[in-house]
Amino acid sequence: MTPAEVRRMQQQAAREAREQEKAAEREQRAQTAAAKRAREEQERAQRQHEREINSAIRTGGRVLTSRAGQSLIRGVFGTFFGK
Repeated sequence: MTPAEVRRMQQQAAREAREQEKAAEREQRAQTAAAKRAREEQERAQRQHEREINSAIRTGGRVLTSRAGQSLIRGVFGTFFGK
């Protein structure tokens, strides 16, 4: 082999090594991004769940403190405990 052929082969090997490194970096970034999206989706679902619970508690509180709610509660307890 001539020195030029050896040099070309070395350059080709170096290029292939760089391409493999870049591909590995791309794959790692894609995995990191996918993990981040999954984590954000889980956090979003948790916040949504907490909002639903808080909403139900607020609604229940409004019903219990309303005049109609109190009347209903008195009627139920009156039925159970004989009024």
